[in-house]
Amino acid sequence: MTKEEVIKYTSKLRDQFLIKIESEWAEKWQKRHGSEFSYQKIKNKNIFIDDILNDISQSLENRKILSNKNLISSDNLRLIILNSASGEWHHKTRNNLSIYLDYDSWEDFVEKNLIINDVKLKNNNTLKNNIWIAEYFFLL
Repeated sequence: MTKEEVIKYTSKLRDQFLIKIESEWAEKWQKRHGSEFSYQKIKNKNIFIDDILNDISQSLENRKILSNKNLISSDNLRLIILNSASGEWHHKTRNNLSIYLDYDSWEDFVEKNLIINDVKLKNNNTLKNNIWIAEYFFLL
């Protein structure tokens, strides 16, 4: 995988990670961190980061994948949330976030996102072909 591809898929991983946090906000985070997901509005960002890290750790433990407690540093997670992290995260970080998002691994994340893109492309091409066929017969 090229450096550009790693950055591209790391960005997709970050997007899905933030979507997960936002979609689970009311259930997991609202009571302790406020009514809406806005990192800037969270009063105690350190506690929020610790809560997210604990959730990631618990998720990996539940899947019996946790190999050690040094999963993702709080500084790295903060940079990821703020989109200040470079696209070249450590493989362990990409892998752990992928697993947290219910993929089997970073490689599984990339593979399933490739498939999703290919399916969308095929559907778009099919739609374009159907429109072309309809236009062709309409003009005749």
